[in-house]
Parts: sequence; structure tokens; C-alpha cells
Amino acid sequence: MLAAEIRPVGQLLRLVRARTLWLQRVVRVDPRTGIDERQDGELETLRQRVDALEQQQQGSAATAGEGEEEVLARVREEVKRATRQEVEALSRAVR
Repeated sequence: MLAAEIRPVGQLLRLVRARTLWLQRVVRVDPRTGIDERQDGELETLRQRVDALEQQQQGSAATAGEGEEEVLARVREEVKRATRQEVEALSRAVR
């Protein structure tokens, strides 16, 4: 009976080892600095993208001041309509 358990235990150990190695590859932390090299590069990329989006928004905000009010009014009406429908459905369900 003990011999029957050797193969499944071996498979379990292989799976644990494979999972551990995969997690180590995903993390890739430099033990000397404690900094994740992959995340550091991703953070810099994200910073650049945020800066670009902020510049675009600043440029479009100057030209679209009046259009913004129209968009806000449309959004308000849409939210009112959606919430009104939900409230009516809830009141019907309570009755």
C-alpha cells in the first residue's frame, strides 16, 4: 500500500517545484536591491503614458470648455433615467 503512494507523491513534488520556479520567473526580484526589474520598467512606461494623456487633456480642455457642459447634461439625464428605471422596478417588486 505504501508503494502505491510513491508515484502520486512524486508527481505532487514535481508540480510544486514547477509552480515555485514559475512564480520565481514571474517575480524576478533582484535580491541585492529588492527591486522588481520588470515592474520598474512598467512603471516608467506607465508614467510616460500618463504624462502624454495629461498633455492631451490640457490641450483639449482649452478648446472644449463649452462642449463639456453639454456632455455633463447628457450624462446627468442618462443617470437619472437609469436610476429612475431601477427605482420603479424595485417599487414594483416590493408591491
